[in-house]
Amino acid sequence: MSLFRFFCILGVLFTTIVVTPVHAQEYPNKPVHVIIPYGAGGSTDILGRIIFDKVGKNMGAVFVVDNKPGAGGQIGVVSLVKSSPDGYTLLVDGNPPFIQPAIMEKMPYDTFRDLAPVAYAARIPSVLVVTPKLPVKTVPELFEYAKSKKAPLTFGCSAMGNLSYFAGEMLIGATGGDIEIVSGRGSAQIISDMLAGYMHLTIDNLPPYLPQIRADKFRALATTGDVRATQLPDLPTMIEAGYPEFHISAKFGVYAPTGTPRPIIEKLGREIIAALKSADVQNRLVQSGFEPVGLGPEELWQTMKAEAEKWMRVAKERNIKKMR
Repeated sequence: MSLFRFFCILGVLFTTIVVTPVHAQEYPNKPVHVIIPYGAGGSTDILGRIIFDKVGKNMGAVFVVDNKPGAGGQIGVVSLVKSSPDGYTLLVDGNPPFIQPAIMEKMPYDTFRDLAPVAYAARIPSVLVVTPKLPVKTVPELFEYAKSKKAPLTFGCSAMGNLSYFAGEMLIGATGGDIEIVSGRGSAQIISDMLAGYMHLTIDNLPPYLPQIRADKFRALATTGDVRATQLPDLPTMIEAGYPEFHISAKFGVYAPTGTPRPIIEKLGREIIAALKSADVQNRLVQSGFEPVGLGPEELWQTMKAEAEKWMRVAKERNIKKMR
């Protein structure tokens, strides 16, 4: 080997070794866009803003939250998947991209191929709420009312194919009631429709509904976690009410497009987990109804694989027809 060729190869190796860490150290040197695939005011929006407000302050960087709702969250996910894998576009999302294939014939992306996990941020139970005009005060009373078919009920689903949608389908299956699922509304719109009397009930992520529950504008019947919600300690769980099959918990993660450099993902992960472990962020999240998690990409990936398998099984057991 000639001396010239030797030094050329050595130069390439040196560049490979030093460029990646420098690239990660300089990141971010421009605004980072954080996609929220749902409307403002929902659980994902609340969580994303709390996390990246802290991350931005800690890093001395600008993180811009972009709400891109539509198609059950798929518009926002597609936007991420089509973005450059450079760390300047991120996504905050819950279970939907992983569980929608259970009830949808076609997806515009392959979740496990196209998303790169960054951090497992938080989880929350859902809450079963009804309008005060509905003459029920407990879960058994609601089920009996639905079974009696005294009047048709309208069930608000925040996004097509998410946990709220599954919960609505399960409610129909459990009661045989005359229940219409109105999907793709977003939590903020469901709240507005329920306040206006256009919608009767929902099973949805807890945080957006806490203010209305506390103001006695909605009647909460139960939450869907393993234990009672910290913010509603007097409210029973669905397990306590006698309906353990309604054990539903939303898990939220931060994602980047597949192909994003590993050092950038690792840096982001460290910053997000540090933010989630800070006292002020934990306090804000708990007060909003979240359970902070703060784990790495592997834990997030395994959790979402388990969710995908669980809801695929539920869809088959309950014979939920796939949507086109």
